[in-house]
Amino acid sequence: MSGLLCSGNINIALLADDGTNNGFLGLKNTVELSIANGDSGEQVRKSKMIESFGQALDTVFSPGAPTLTIGLDDIDADTIGMSFRGDVGALNLPAIAAQASTLSVTPGLWFPLAPPGYAVTNVSVKDSAGVTTYVLGTDYQLDAAGAMIYIIPTGTIVAGDIKTTIDATAVTGKRVTPATKTSLRVGIRGRLKNLANGKMLNLVVPDSTLYPGEAVDFLSGNFAINKLTGPIRTIVGNPPFTVDYLD
Repeated sequence: MSGLLCSGNINIALLADDGTNNGFLGLKNTVELSIANGDSGEQVRKSKMIESFGQALDTVFSPGAPTLTIGLDDIDADTIGMSFRGDVGALNLPAIAAQASTLSVTPGLWFPLAPPGYAVTNVSVKDSAGVTTYVLGTDYQLDAAGAMIYIIPTGTIVAGDIKTTIDATAVTGKRVTPATKTSLRVGIRGRLKNLANGKMLNLVVPDSTLYPGEAVDFLSGNFAINKLTGPIRTIVGNPPFTVDYLD
């Protein structure tokens, strides 16, 4: 006999509305994987007779759907997409070369030169007529990584329009578009090792409908945990989940 203290490799599949999937995501560090029994749905027939008033004559339990809870601290585009019930797609923004724009500015404030993600490699700032060239460090400051400029109040730029020309590197990555799904359907395939005895377990949850259980705090002082919970779906003729203890 032994206790249960597991490490585990957990794979998650995102399911379509018909229950199919296009494969499992790579391993994510899973800090919680729990299954709770469903509500008992207790029904009691109580006595109204004098001698046994209030006592239970019959008790029937109708089991409810078990609930899956999963917590991940691998916070990447895939898991953020799960937490925000969104789609994850490729992000490809082309490089910017000599892009001219007109900005309406006010001294003492920051203004974007390009969408977030772009890193500006070259900038030219002129007056609205395109005649006077303003000086970096005297008239404006540049946040190259943030693609923004600050209008220095003591410089020569006044409130109104200025003309900018920038170069910036291409942007690649992933973009999460939130709230595209009312709920999240996933399948779980877990390979666990019971550290108490060295034995292996396999936990399979074919289909579960999850909902984010906690906020994602991007500026938390601790590592963020993406926690999802919801009922396990039962496919007719199949168990809602299986746990295999291997010899």
